[in-house]
Amino acid sequence: IVYEFGSDWTILSRDFIIYITYGDDELIRGLRLTFNFSALPSESFYHTAVINSVYCDKYIRHNLRMVNWDRKRGCTCFNRDAGDLCGCSPVIYRRSDKKLFAVSRNIH
Repeated sequence: IVYEFGSDWTILSRDFIIYITYGDDELIRGLRLTFNFSALPSESFYHTAVINSVYCDKYIRHNLRMVNWDRKRGCTCFNRDAGDLCGCSPVIYRRSDKKLFAVSRNIH
């Protein structure tokens, strides 16, 4: 198995959702068991399932989201033992930030 990870903001096809929801093959059973004990399964379960399944040719490794994690107030960690689960949220963009959203000519 190749373990993948990425954003938890993904677009999943209906066929793939049906496969991971109702599928009972060795891959899906094993991944459900493994990721049942994972801290952030949404950032790796779907990516790992798709890359190791018949849907692997549909996987696109591009993240076209722009997230601003520059928090001047910092982040508050309520449970430092939980790794990087520190209650951090991205900054909300304002109208004054619209110049940051110029379209890149490199996006296909």
